[in-house]
Amino acid sequence: MRFRAGCREMAEAVGVIASTVATRTTKPTLQNVFLRAEDGILELVATDLEVSLRLKLAEAEVDKGGEVLVNAARLSAVLRAVEDMGHVDFEADGEGNASVKAGSNQYRLPTEDPEDFPDVPGFDVKKPFRLSYPDLTGLFKKTRYATAPDAGRYAMNGVLMEIDAERLRTVATDGKRLALAERPMPEDAAESLKGGERLRVVVPPKAMLLLERVVDRVIREESPALEAGLSADGRILSFRTGEAVLGALLVEGEFPPYQDVLPEGFEEKLEVPRESFLSAVRRANVLNQGRESLAMVFTFGGDDVEIASSDPNAGDARVAFPLPWSKKKPLEVGFNPALLIEGLVAMDAEEFTLELKDSKSAALLREGDEFLYVVMPIQIV
Repeated sequence: MRFRAGCREMAEAVGVIASTVATRTTKPTLQNVFLRAEDGILELVATDLEVSLRLKLAEAEVDKGGEVLVNAARLSAVLRAVEDMGHVDFEADGEGNASVKAGSNQYRLPTEDPEDFPDVPGFDVKKPFRLSYPDLTGLFKKTRYATAPDAGRYAMNGVLMEIDAERLRTVATDGKRLALAERPMPEDAAESLKGGERLRVVVPPKAMLLLERVVDRVIREESPALEAGLSADGRILSFRTGEAVLGALLVEGEFPPYQDVLPEGFEEKLEVPRESFLSAVRRANVLNQGRESLAMVFTFGGDDVEIASSDPNAGDARVAFPLPWSKKKPLEVGFNPALLIEGLVAMDAEEFTLELKDSKSAALLREGDEFLYVVMPIQIV
């Protein structure tokens, strides 16, 4: 195998590919990038067996075809070191060695047998449909932080994605809070779903992070064309944009019935300026030592809400924030400050609606008709 490519383009592509590979695995071959040069096209492939990525670099000048496996982290480090050198020449000798030359710099990297690399499917789907890339990634940004770190009784370690011709919705929860975001389907995307198709899948957060990196660093378009579809067995959701194909093994199990936990019957609805309220919560959280079991206490009453935090080892903080309370009886409720801050950061609007019932009920933060965030209260000690 022998080819020449632009240093910066190759560094960006391999950098994205390197974020796909398994960092901790009992299969060392998964720490490699698979390079194939064929018919004048260079293709890079990587997978951790849950998420896979295929990138084609049409700009590469292929002098000799072939296949090879190279450690992704090492190749990425080399290319980052020479990314300002103009072009890079790569050659594999078929005997376990690859040379990388850029300017006056030369590196030798060991290679492995490409036959050991698992098969990674392309865009092999039952029925493709179109999606709005800005809408899809925007909704995932508003929800993915709320996933549970590990699988449990329900499939909460992924983001639920619901799609039909009318809307696109994402939902995530870890049992302590729930984030839900949705937008109407654009007309061109809805047209591809007019057969009544509905999609309800749980997607690993890593897949969407990877899609963003591909678009930002390789495709370099604000709103690239994006297709998606399920594999024949319904286990893999694939995306295709430009010369990139990303596949995600869907999270197994049932997502919790989130509609059942959306709170109702609120006693008070407050219109809150988001940035200044977020700033006040952060000021009250300055002395927090990361102990999530300690509640930040919000006392609503009169013309202000008092935001207070206390850590036995760090001290106390009290911040007054102007927010009129219409009820005669004050309300004192505790929340995990980290969870509250994450929900506020996920919003874009200048104002949001804060809906409250009592000290034992969840609060609802609503941003227009497209985002809501439910956060459970915690006991005030």
